[in-house]
Amino acid sequence: MNGRTLISIAVGAALLTPAASIASLTTERVGSLEATGTGTIVARGNLTAFGRIEGTVLVRHRQGRAVVKINGVRQRPKTVGTGVNAVRVYTIGRASGAFYVQGKNIRIELRSPAKDLSATMFGRGTVTQMAGEGTFRLNAGEEQQWVNAPVPFQIRPAPRRKQSSVQALVESSGVRL
Repeated sequence: MNGRTLISIAVGAALLTPAASIASLTTERVGSLEATGTGTIVARGNLTAFGRIEGTVLVRHRQGRAVVKINGVRQRPKTVGTGVNAVRVYTIGRASGAFYVQGKNIRIELRSPAKDLSATMFGRGTVTQMAGEGTFRLNAGEEQQWVNAPVPFQIRPAPRRKQSSVQALVESSGVRL
């Protein structure tokens, strides 16, 4: 087989594959928050967060399946409450250095009142508090000052493009239809 035959087969397969099947193979669309400053950031949702902190990291997760690491060391949760009201809480009161948090339906609180905090979050969620001084960029938007009010804002994916995955594949191959 020569190069033209392989390209023809690939384009033909792409045209025969439903767009929904191709879309399911791609990663989930996510939003992002990048923040630096001093103060407190609280977010909840299906999130991954990482960065550097000199302060407190507090994570709540009902099932205790969140991944929480400080300087690469995995943290263990403590159970608060009993029965259906039980919540697993990860509390690192004197965190210093790199942190990583990942989980579904989690609540993340980062407190660094005296030293700079640098955090990146991505996924789907809501920032419920951002108090202190610093700057942030939400969903790849413009840089803004921290909001010292309890007004929630969404970490969400960018709007979908109208072009289907199949159209993008065909156009990137250089084949005209």
